[in-house]
Amino acid sequence: MDKTIKVVNLEKYKETKKVLNRHKNSKNFSCGFVMLRKNETVPEHSTENKEEIIIVLQGKAKLVVDGKKSKTLYANSLAYIPPNVKHFVTNRNSKLLKYLYITVPCYNS
Repeated sequence: MDKTIKVVNLEKYKETKKVLNRHKNSKNFSCGFVMLRKNETVPEHSTENKEEIIIVLQGKAKLVVDGKKSKTLYANSLAYIPPNVKHFVTNRNSKLLKYLYITVPCYNS
């Protein structure tokens, strides 16, 4: 990995896209931009041995954990998801939902 600082203008993205790839342009982090229209969902998944942070940029997200517990995330809010937790994100609102996700592997100390 080089030592170049990467700056990304998120306004240019008009669809979901990976922004940083672990080991390609970041040492440990992966980051993506997600855009969901009304009733669109990122399917249930687990980031396995990675921690995840979701940062809502615009709109309102419903974060469902383990298929039952849900949290509402608003613009300018952040959610931390521990490793090995199944979750999905959905947009039940008419406004566009935009958020960033950041994942990083967990290492034993």
